[in-house]
Amino acid sequence: MTTATPTGFDQQMLQHSVPIWPTQLRRYTETPQLVPLGRDYNVQMMQIDLASIDRREVRGDWEECTHPSGATYHYNAKMNTFTEMNMRACSDEQFQRLESWIHASRLKINNEHWLLVVEPISARGEEVYSYYCVVPKNRIITWLEPVDAYLLFQECTTVSHWNHKRLELEAQFW
Repeated sequence: MTTATPTGFDQQMLQHSVPIWPTQLRRYTETPQLVPLGRDYNVQMMQIDLASIDRREVRGDWEECTHPSGATYHYNAKMNTFTEMNMRACSDEQFQRLESWIHASRLKINNEHWLLVVEPISARGEEVYSYYCVVPKNRIITWLEPVDAYLLFQECTTVSHWNHKRLELEAQFW
């Protein structure tokens, strides 16, 4: 794989990054509001797979998916990236900035096998991208920059060696 050199624009986009871990995503921190649905007893002709009905292209290469908890998220197989950003409601400008940030991050990762999980948020009136990387081969999460993970590790009684940290980062993977 060739290494691409990040441009000034890529470096600028990466300055809008905020490292997070999985349990900080909205799907784990918000209580879902269940909306009573009407009853539908019909089964579609030849319906055998939920994914064939639920996964649909929303915008560009992004597909809408449903988490087992019921949360909606989006996946882009070409970018190997997940987000909970509402692709249907975001502006073209927000969509372009998200894809630019992902592009800049992918240049830094330089490893197509890592998954990127990104959640755009507004902080002090500025759009930033909270994120983490998933490394399936190693069953661990990581980031593109050093992270003060005090909140993540605070329940660990001994956090002095990499092995202690690694175990928590592996737990976050699952």
